[in-house]
Amino acid sequence: MKALEELDARAKVLATLAAGISLLHAPREMALFTAVLLAIPLARRKALTPGFLAFSLVGLLGGVDYFLRFLALMELGLLLVETTDTGEFTGALLSLRLPSDVALSAGLVLNGLQNLGRLYREVSEAQASRGAKRGIPSIKARLVPLLVGAILLGTELGEAIEARGYSGSLRLPYNARWGAEEVLLLAFSAGLLVASVTLGR
Repeated sequence: MKALEELDARAKVLATLAAGISLLHAPREMALFTAVLLAIPLARRKALTPGFLAFSLVGLLGGVDYFLRFLALMELGLLLVETTDTGEFTGALLSLRLPSDVALSAGLVLNGLQNLGRLYREVSEAQASRGAKRGIPSIKARLVPLLVGAILLGTELGEAIEARGYSGSLRLPYNARWGAEEVLLLAFSAGLLVASVTLGR
């Protein structure tokens, strides 16, 4: 059986979209089940950090129901970011007949999220090795290098796009083929969408 990283990016994009829509309509129990289910592969990749969970707790102010949906949606997006290569993602969007500008913008967002996640882990490890204490000072010590790093990454990315002379037309070869795993993933996400809409009425 294929690992998540090996699945066709088109199937992952469509499944993420269908599952995300279904989470907006799903009953509370289904949202809780989905949040727990998605936490398993994310925990294996060590992507579900305490900082991510602390940020998600903001949703608790709006109630447990909205928190569960918010958490599950964030986990769904994080799982897509963690398991999909930027080039494959952009190529998949082009293969799904999206305009070049939209596909490139979405690919750049995915690339930025992956780079920010990597940068956050590096900053956290550096702060922990220096013996930084937890709390407000720790957040400030992590936030400043993260913001500076994000600005530098954005500047480098803009220069790279300009140096390559991007003119609004993007062509990427995309030779991935759909297998049984992609069909099962789409069937499961479509079933989840139908069940959540039916039960949510």
